[in-house]
Amino acid sequence: MRRVKKTNYTLLNCVFLAGFLLIIVVYLIQINTTVSYSLDMKRNNQQLEALQVQNEHLVKAVTEISSVGNIYASSQSLNLVETKDIAYIELSEETLVER
Repeated sequence: MRRVKKTNYTLLNCVFLAGFLLIIVVYLIQINTTVSYSLDMKRNNQQLEALQVQNEHLVKAVTEISSVGNIYASSQSLNLVETKDIAYIELSEETLVER
């Protein structure tokens, strides 16, 4: 009779199991990394929005300051004189026009 050789699959099963566990670990690491990057992006977007709002406020403040400075410089170049007495025109009923 012919002798049938029994193959030991224990080593092969251990190799497949180790490979499967390695794939699971790599998959979990990739998922964790993806989630971490997603959270970082969310925080960075919130920070960006806050900085944009702050930038808008600063642009408005700079515009107000520069416009006051421009008005003052323009008034100085026109040699304007400060008024001391203001006389208003008095309106009477005779000068008003009806519509």
